[in-house]
Amino acid sequence: MKLSVIIPALNEECYLGGTISALRTNSRSGGPYEIIVCDTGSSDRTAEVASGSGAVLVRNGSREPGKAGALNIGADFATGDVLLFLDADTIVPGAYDSLIEQSLADAGVVGGAFEFSLDGGGFGLRGVEFLNRVR
Repeated sequence: MKLSVIIPALNEECYLGGTISALRTNSRSGGPYEIIVCDTGSSDRTAEVASGSGAVLVRNGSREPGKAGALNIGADFATGDVLLFLDADTIVPGAYDSLIEQSLADAGVVGGAFEFSLDGGGFGLRGVEFLNRVR
């Protein structure tokens, strides 16, 4: 499996390095085939963090504005046979790549999502997590 990870980003310098590091550290196979960061016009050091961490940096420009446009442009650049769309502040679980590969071994599976947990202790955050799991 050649896994391409596509990360849309707008002013994500605080999170992006940790997300990219986790993609490599939490991988069972040593990391994804490629990591593509599609910057949608950041005014911080997002582009430098992406480039400095070995990700392919793509600038969204005005062809398709917003997050959806960034995801589409990133997918256009991807050369892997499996795409993982990931927010810039997301830490993937351990062995995430093996989990994806196992899921896709079932011919009836065409996509999926990981469950997530949010930082913080508020009751509202637990509600969001619950609703996501139900969905």
